[in-house]
Amino acid sequence: QGNGRSRVRGVSCHNVNGKLYYRAEVTLGTLRIASRSSLELDEAVDQLSMLAAVKAQVLSGDRRFSRLGSGDFPDRLRSALCRTREEAGEDAVNKLGLSFSLQLGSKYWIGKSSLYTPRTSNLETCLKVW
Repeated sequence: QGNGRSRVRGVSCHNVNGKLYYRAEVTLGTLRIASRSSLELDEAVDQLSMLAAVKAQVLSGDRRFSRLGSGDFPDRLRSALCRTREEAGEDAVNKLGLSFSLQLGSKYWIGKSSLYTPRTSNLETCLKVW
């Protein structure tokens, strides 16, 4: 395995100085949420399961996916992250080392490649741009 994808959907793989690092990522529209990098694939898979739970909670409140649509996207995301902290614990969420970035529409200018804003650990900073 080299740079890019691992064998697990939602986990990317990066080679840095001969060591493989794994990072769990989920997307919600143009927002990308990523965990910190890990040398262990099984740790990245555990991180992915927590990120998938956050994503599911956000989508469950989306009118497109539920008849009970409640709140706008930023509120649903904040609420899902808060619930995850309550359920998994503050330490577990802090250990995720979450970062947030946005995918920019660029296909017209550069083709299939995607452009992303710089990652930030501050959700509110990312949501201001969103």
